[in-house]
Amino acid sequence: MFRLDGRVALVTGGSGGIGKALGIGLGLAGARLALTGRSQEKLDDNAAAAEAAGCRDVQTFGNFDLTDPGRPAALAEAVAERMGGVDILVNVAGLNRRKPALDFAEEDWDAVMNPNLKAVFFLSREVARLWIEGGRDPERDGRGKIINIASLAGAIGIAEIAPYGASKLGVVALTRSLGVEWAQEAICVNAIAPGYHETPMTIAQGIFENPKIGPWVRSRIPMGRLGTTEDLVGPAIYLASAASDYMTGQTVFVDGGFEAG
Repeated sequence: MFRLDGRVALVTGGSGGIGKALGIGLGLAGARLALTGRSQEKLDDNAAAAEAAGCRDVQTFGNFDLTDPGRPAALAEAVAERMGGVDILVNVAGLNRRKPALDFAEEDWDAVMNPNLKAVFFLSREVARLWIEGGRDPERDGRGKIINIASLAGAIGIAEIAPYGASKLGVVALTRSLGVEWAQEAICVNAIAPGYHETPMTIAQGIFENPKIGPWVRSRIPMGRLGTTEDLVGPAIYLASAASDYMTGQTVFVDGGFEAG
């Protein structure tokens, strides 16, 4: 029920830490991987890591800026042509900019919103188009699965990241709407909302070493520790597999109990 043997998983943000972890996790569950991201060098490194971990079929698709018109469709078509289709889409790619709201320029707003929300919608649309117009048969092909990466920041107020929080709450709303709209099309759309996790990005930014942030964060997590990228793998496999075939439009918080506390 939880195996993904032979299914093609397209993972955006495949050059980053979460994309790498989810890609490897899905690959070890049997999926064939299509990793995309802006850095071909990091994509190649993560693909090599996936193969070293035991993933059998790992392909990279660089040079796709998903915020540019036409590129989501081009990516969906490229993956389908090279790998024979797409079965699972994992929308990981995104970024954050931290500064007081009074200092946010319009360019900053667009720089966060475009990859975090706009690209998620348009790539989801193009992959769903492949499934709907291609006559996907759930009995033969299984249900199409879309997994969006939301965030705890979309559920609570966090200072100095207003556009990021807004974009991630938008992902939650998008997940609900598309989950309902495509429920009759053999497509499940769900989201994972990470809490405070140690990733290459958060480590590089020194977020948890900040004396104003680190102690507060740790004191608020009921499980008493920061998350890791590996903590997100199990939920992703569940949402990508037949085990979640009767689940759509939902957001799963993986935050050590923060949002519930």
